[in-house]
Amino acid sequence: NDADALLSLVHQLEHFISKETLLNNLKKNLADKNYRIFVAKENDVVIAFAELIFTQFIHEEKPRARLTSFCVDENFRNKNIGAKFLKFIEDFCVENNYFKIELTSNIRRINAHRFYESNGYVFASKRFYKELK
Repeated sequence: NDADALLSLVHQLEHFISKETLLNNLKKNLADKNYRIFVAKENDVVIAFAELIFTQFIHEEKPRARLTSFCVDENFRNKNIGAKFLKFIEDFCVENNYFKIELTSNIRRINAHRFYESNGYVFASKRFYKELK
């Protein structure tokens, strides 16, 4: 029921996928026990979403969460909604014994970097990737 609102938020992150792709990916992801998606609503309308993947690295005692997507609708930003939603996500992780949250943010998203830093996140590494054809 929330697919159109989720698609709008995904597009705000500059990932211009189709609704069909969104629904197919969501169906696959929801089948994975290490995946969660959360939405924040106002008046029954999705205004934010967050995706988490949980993993256990061999070099750490406890599992961690990876925040793979986080978006507050541009019409609702700078209203403390993002900070409250992020705190909700962090509390969920603590309650479920995940000791760390990691995330990546596109180098161009300066405002997002400020947001994460103002909420206690620190820049600690570089992310590298390679497109495989």
